Amino acid sequence: MQTPNSGSVNALRASAALYAVLVSIEESAAHAAYALGLHRSTDTADAAKKIALAASPRFVETIELRGSVTLNMYEEHPGHTYFQSPAARRFETTGYMTLSAGMQLGLAILAEVNAEYEQDEEFEGQFSASTVVLKDQFGATIQRGRVVGRGTVKWASLIGADLWTQHLDQAEKLLTEAGIESGWDNFATSASLSDSAREIQDRVSLSMNSRLVVH
Repeated sequence: MQTPNSGSVNALRASAALYAVLVSIEESAAHAAYALGLHRSTDTADAAKKIALAASPRFVETIELRGSVTLNMYEEHPGHTYFQSPAARRFETTGYMTLSAGMQLGLAILAEVNAEYEQDEEFEGQFSASTVVLKDQFGATIQRGRVVGRGTVKWASLIGADLWTQHLDQAEKLLTEAGIESGWDNFATSASLSDSAREIQDRVSLSMNSRLVVH
């Protein structure tokens, strides 16, 4: 979408909220019918979801920092040797946030998290972010950025529609390789392959949804 003015942003927020209400009504009706022992097709609720996914304006609802957390290698010798375990921290936005605002908030959250662990030495529970992911109200990725410095993020670029299938196939291959490496206890290699696969999947997702995202 083109960058809208404040009036059109409010209209798009109202439109997105309406789609959410329609889906909620259909889902509630299906649950109520089930509770009463009545037969009710889920086709209507499914159709409402498909329409919302295809037409609803997309806003930032969740900001996720992905990275690793420092843990003690040996419980009986805390502080002696550490290892890194995959971890993530999630933050909810306050309402329907535009992509540009979400990206700014993501940077601010990253700075706050970095400040929490502003120490020279490693310690148990220390979190280190490597990726910032913005998700919309449907849980789909609409932007992601790789942390390349303490406060610097390199945001992802779009992938052309003709390459989506090719990239998703590549991601599946990486996930298969990750499973094989995990089976051989090569956990670091497995985690690296899984991260690469998820990055590809996220870039395809944000490319697919880009036309609906409110900037």
